[in-house]
Amino acid sequence: MLIQTQNVVDDMYKGCREEAMETVIQSGLLRRELNKSMEFQKAWNANTQCSFIIPGGVKEHTAALSAYYSGDKKFTKEFNSQVETMGENFTTYKNNFHFKSLHFLLMDALMLLKPRQCKTGYVIVDDLQIPKLGSAVRLAGFTIVDTDTDLTDLEGSTLLKINSCYFINLEENICKKNIGQMLLSPTEVFTVEDVGRKITDDADYEEVVLKHSSLTSRHNCYIISRAEAVTSAHMLVPLIMVYSLFSVTL
Repeated sequence: MLIQTQNVVDDMYKGCREEAMETVIQSGLLRRELNKSMEFQKAWNANTQCSFIIPGGVKEHTAALSAYYSGDKKFTKEFNSQVETMGENFTTYKNNFHFKSLHFLLMDALMLLKPRQCKTGYVIVDDLQIPKLGSAVRLAGFTIVDTDTDLTDLEGSTLLKINSCYFINLEENICKKNIGQMLLSPTEVFTVEDVGRKITDDADYEEVVLKHSSLTSRHNCYIISRAEAVTSAHMLVPLIMVYSLFSVTL
């Protein structure tokens, strides 16, 4: 579903990574948020046997990636619903966003693992308002996409073909083999390159082709208490209208 929004939590934690890490782990924010959500706890503990640590990271990065991948639909839907709506201002973020630690760890993992080359992923969505050719779109939440083009159940659906330059190859970092999936974030802006109907022997569906355009962050370091006065440099530059694409997790 395409929506017009400026409220996405798209913090990239520029200039405050160490302080944010201290807040999340040493100061206990992660522990407090886990204690308040049984769904978060369940997802966090779903893959504890994986001892892999990403380059430059800590065990909590792996746990966060595993939590998002292994979390049930109820948990990921609630998490992404808050990501989509709780970035309006500092007060909303502080009081109503209950997954600050998970958001930081996922975004920090993306920064540490950012790829050298872009890659194409695919995700099937239903009941999507087709965006206009040439428009700018973004994901309203974190989204898992497939790298394999051999997808099923395309009939009557919309296939997003997404060229991303800011992603994480999941199987390399959460002790999962042959899953062929990668994680995208709401900070990446895409240009709609092509829109059209596709008919194959197996299905009749719409295909929307998205190409990486840029990264964007409307606010920065909200996780740090002093961040109320911090304004992202992006806010000083007039931007074209950007739409947000509600994320779908496979």
